[in-house]
Amino acid sequence: MSDLISTLATQTGIDPATIQKGLGAVLTFLKEHLGGEHFEKVQSAVPGAQGMMETYSAAAAQEGESPGLFEKVASLAGSLFAGRASTPTCS
Repeated sequence: MSDLISTLATQTGIDPATIQKGLGAVLTFLKEHLGGEHFEKVQSAVPGAQGMMETYSAAAAQEGESPGLFEKVASLAGSLFAGRASTPTCS
């Protein structure tokens, strides 16, 4: 288990498996919505990113088509990033 998952689990009281799946959902969302070069930078900065995405994918496949917790996390991340999509201008 990565230090990031351990730290988040300790600080939030959420079990490590749920943290791993949640981070996998966010990383999967970023992979789908960032350009390849940008996502590669994110992935290289997050230890165990590929494993987290694989864990999320396996959980999503088990849930089938019904939206679960991790799809909701990805959707919320989408809402958050959509609100920041425009570039501010200086006046």
